[in-house]
Amino acid sequence: MVDWKRPPAGRLTVTSIHEGAAITIDGMKRGFTPLTLEDVPPGQHIITLKHTTGLVQRTVKVKANETATLDVTIYPGWLALFAPIEIHVSRNGKALRLNEQNQVMLSPGRHDIELRNNGLGCRDSQVIEIRPGEVTAVNVTLPKTPVTITATPSSDVWLDGVKIGETPLADFPAAAGTREIVVKTPRTASAA
Repeated sequence: MVDWKRPPAGRLTVTSIHEGAAITIDGMKRGFTPLTLEDVPPGQHIITLKHTTGLVQRTVKVKANETATLDVTIYPGWLALFAPIEIHVSRNGKALRLNEQNQVMLSPGRHDIELRNNGLGCRDSQVIEIRPGEVTAVNVTLPKTPVTITATPSSDVWLDGVKIGETPLADFPAAAGTREIVVKTPRTASAA
């Protein structure tokens, strides 16, 4: 017998390589993998799977009187850090140890990381999304700091091999870190 008053629903089957992953749909706990739900309203739904190996979030479109399937793999990914200076990385107050390629393995999902170099007074926080089996790159851009250079007589100023102007040079924005500054005073012609 068909209930004409009940709106049509769809079916959703959720599986994972790790059985027992907790499933929430649009923020509501629904069970553990593997799971088939018969009463899912049509439309887009945010599915979250949480396991000891990590947390993965996906969006699924469910159609009335049809079955949508979601097979999720929950395994680690990599954070790769690219920076022109030495940077210390931490997550939740715990230091992360980068390997020789400046990478560290993290569980899938969102992570709040802190990047810092105490010697230069640089500190930044970022939220990153680690996807299973993928490398997430973080590029560190150093803040600019004003540099003032004076010389008598007026001289050419070079920063890291590039001419940036003549003295007096006030509040020139230079990236934090160790830089090579060369001041070249013009030679005066001597009388014969």
